[in-house]
Amino acid sequence: MATAQNAKHKLDELQQGYRPEEIAAAEARYQQTVATLDKLQRGNRREDVDAAKAALSYDEARFREREVVAPSAATVEVLDVRPGDLVAPNTPIATLLEADQIYIRIYIPETEIGHVKVGQKADVRVDSFPNKVFEGQVEQINQQAEFLPRNVQTREERVHQVFGVKVRIIDPAGQVLAGMAADVKLKAAS
Repeated sequence: MATAQNAKHKLDELQQGYRPEEIAAAEARYQQTVATLDKLQRGNRREDVDAAKAALSYDEARFREREVVAPSAATVEVLDVRPGDLVAPNTPIATLLEADQIYIRIYIPETEIGHVKVGQKADVRVDSFPNKVFEGQVEQINQQAEFLPRNVQTREERVHQVFGVKVRIIDPAGQVLAGMAADVKLKAAS
C-alpha cells in the first residue's frame, strides 16, 4: 500500500513538472556558470589582481621576518636562542666565525710601536702546528694606548703602556682556529 502511494506521488510530481524553487536554483547555477565563463574569457579584474599581489607581498614580508640571515658565510660558534624563543628584530642571536677572518691581537710596548706599520708582514706560529709558519699581516693599530691596571708615573713605568695591534692570519686551508694560542714575529717594516 505504501509503495503504491509513493509511486502515485512520484507520478503526480512528474505530471506537474518541476517546482518553482528547483527551477530558480537551476537558473542560478546556470547564471553562475555563465559568469565564471565570462570571467575566464575576459581575465581577472585589475582590482582582483592588485589585491592578490598585495596579499602575496604581505605574506612574503611575513616570511622574511621569520628568517635569520647571517651577514656572510660563517660557522656558528654560539647560538643564544632555543626553538620557541621570541626574538626582536635586529637582535644578535649567534656568534659567527668567518673562516677567512682569523686574526690575533698582540700588544706592543709604547717604546716599540713606532716600528709597526699597517700592512707589515708577520710570521705566526701556533702550538698545534709547531713546525709550520703562517703568514700574517698587520691590519689595525689601536690609536689609543692601554695601561696595566695602575697609574703610570715614571718614564721606566711607561714600558707598561701598550698599543693593541690586530694581525690578520692568512690561512686558506683553515688550520688556524679561533682561540688558539700563537706567537707572532713582526718582520722589518719596508
